Amino acid sequence: MESAMTEATLSRDGLRLHYRTWPTQEEPTARVLAVHGFGEHGGMLNYRFLAEALTRRGFEMWQADLRGHGRSEGKRGFIRTWDEFRGDLAALVRTIPHDRPLFLCGLSLGGLIVLEYAMQSPAGIAGVIAAGPPLGKVGIPPWLQALGKRISRWAPGIAVHSRLDLASVSRDEALSGEYRRDPLFHLRGTARLFTELLGAAERVRSRAQEFRVPLLILHGTGDRICPLDGAYLPGAPKGLVQQRTYDGARHNLFLETNRGEIFGDILGWMGSLCEIGQNVRK
Repeated sequence: MESAMTEATLSRDGLRLHYRTWPTQEEPTARVLAVHGFGEHGGMLNYRFLAEALTRRGFEMWQADLRGHGRSEGKRGFIRTWDEFRGDLAALVRTIPHDRPLFLCGLSLGGLIVLEYAMQSPAGIAGVIAAGPPLGKVGIPPWLQALGKRISRWAPGIAVHSRLDLASVSRDEALSGEYRRDPLFHLRGTARLFTELLGAAERVRSRAQEFRVPLLILHGTGDRICPLDGAYLPGAPKGLVQQRTYDGARHNLFLETNRGEIFGDILGWMGSLCEIGQNVRK
């Protein structure tokens, strides 16, 4: 699988953003644009697992390293405004061929990014998968949250350790250790990134009625980084949102002991939408 993966860059706002493509052996059924979480990058172990599961079933996967993450340029863990994430995602969407259905799939911070993007720009998006999105509480100590809000006003670029509970990454201790040892993984975020994240989460919650694309929200009941509280969007149009919860699963669902089940749920959901789309076109 990894030998077939290709890498390239695109330019935006004077930065080079690194992205990867995992192709299928045959013509793809659909394409999936995956967005990683805070401190991660698209080449990490959990996304290699995801790419393998998707490509085996005919879904081509694309993934960029967010600005300030992985091999992309930019100050680590920093954005000036949320528009930068949205604009970067839009640039990659424009890069992807549109001859097949396009799904967005995000984990953690990436889940929030794809939800907010689809709410603002639904055109051309077949569906959105958000795994462990930070729509409710976040596992950052309250004192650090309060400090971050103050610092964001006068020193938005100051970076601090996020103090996320890494024991809540996965129940698979061996894979969790390998994940944390990735040389490009980091836990330093800026105050401005934190406050922009909170603002984006509030927009998604308060404007959920504006969603026009199918949503699949996944969450583990053992997630202490982005607890289950608030993950569902009751304001979204009726029948548009499906939620799956996994008993005992922790935050990084793509690295979890039951990831086969989770990938199966994602593939089944996308496959159903692709089948519906084919029937409509007929």
